[in-house]
Amino acid sequence: MALLLWIIPGIVNADNTEVQASVTIINNRIIDLATTNLNYTSLTLTWTSPPSSPPDWGPATKYDIRYSLLPITSESEWQAATQLANPPDPLPPGQPETLLVIGLDQCTSYFFAIKATDSMGTWTAISNDPQGTTLCSGGGGGGAGGDLGGLAGTLAGCPLSLAADVQGNITVASMTTEGILCEACLAKDKSGKNSLELDKGTKLALAGNVVPYSIKFTTSAAELPVPENTKIISSVYELSAYSSAQSTAPSSIAITPSARLILNYDPASLPPGAIEGYIANYDKSEGWLALDPGPGVAEIGKAHCLLTHFSIYAVLAKIAEPTAVPAKFTVSDLTINPSRIKSNEAITISVKVANTGEISSDYNLDLKIDGAAKSSTQVTVAPGDNKLVNFTVTSDELGKHRVEISGLTGEFEVVASAVHGINWWLIGSIIGIIAVLAIWSVIGWKWYQAHHKP
Repeated sequence: MALLLWIIPGIVNADNTEVQASVTIINNRIIDLATTNLNYTSLTLTWTSPPSSPPDWGPATKYDIRYSLLPITSESEWQAATQLANPPDPLPPGQPETLLVIGLDQCTSYFFAIKATDSMGTWTAISNDPQGTTLCSGGGGGGAGGDLGGLAGTLAGCPLSLAADVQGNITVASMTTEGILCEACLAKDKSGKNSLELDKGTKLALAGNVVPYSIKFTTSAAELPVPENTKIISSVYELSAYSSAQSTAPSSIAITPSARLILNYDPASLPPGAIEGYIANYDKSEGWLALDPGPGVAEIGKAHCLLTHFSIYAVLAKIAEPTAVPAKFTVSDLTINPSRIKSNEAITISVKVANTGEISSDYNLDLKIDGAAKSSTQVTVAPGDNKLVNFTVTSDELGKHRVEISGLTGEFEVVASAVHGINWWLIGSIIGIIAVLAIWSVIGWKWYQAHHKP
């Protein structure tokens, strides 16, 4: 029965207090790995995508694949093994999986192992560790700085020899008179970090269909411009081909099928956000051009590509562009004008919306009065800008009312409208006085006329 490694963050008691606890249960092996298609510098791994079991595990979301010259049967041996870069994403449970592993040494035995994790971050146990031994080439070995004149092929029908000089370390491979390799050629520098791989049967032809005498891989002193947001994370190298031992001028070369170039780089030199380095060649008219990495994966810190011609090469990495800060809004300066109104008079409620992020965006404002939604609007604010937003409302409900917008609160008051009645007593008194004055004026006038007759 399969057992699972699981971490329980905490147990909650009846009184809602949390007790920290962990349970460690070891998974048994649920992935079986096999090696096949052994070649000079590569082999193929096969396995089946693990099932969604034991209970509460799966499906797999990520693989970790490693190899070593020694068996991988314990966690310490797993940690000491070499990790492959960019393993494939897991297929659905129960599906067959294959992976080509490149960048291996000839005539060497390797042990491989694999783990898988699910979306919860729980890893399976180490798989079995099948052994695979790469094929052995019958070609000549390397002798740094040796005299290449008069080199002869050792195989019948392969009278010529190709000298591959990788930074002073020379590897010799037999070749036909048509420039076809009679054996695989794995040419490495002395450190074994950089290599050029040419398969058996590869045809090499210089300009005019001339058979090459030697190829050279050297460090270039050229200072070349790089594209924007790109960084060179290795040395710059140059690959050249020559027709004879006396040739000083390199010749163009055609390679069929493609050769494989592997360049070493320090993963710590990757710029922030870059996942891996890639090999590019420099073209005088087009600049740096990324090359097809070809099938397969190599260990972390080894970039690889396919070559059909020779040029200037380096490992490049894209520099992640700074991520813009998303829009971030602040709402302030709530104002209510006027704060005291008569029934059904208009009132203006205002707030200021500011965007302190780096991206223009929309912000929704909801006006609530006494907890009930009254009005809403959307405002677009550019980065670093602010906008004044106004709401106009009326109310006929007497008393104080609470205003709320985006967490800001305030209040206004509605008071009764003043109603003034007609003062009929005052009006009557005035009319009476006017009437009395009029009557007395008439009487007085008549009296005056009666006593002042001519």
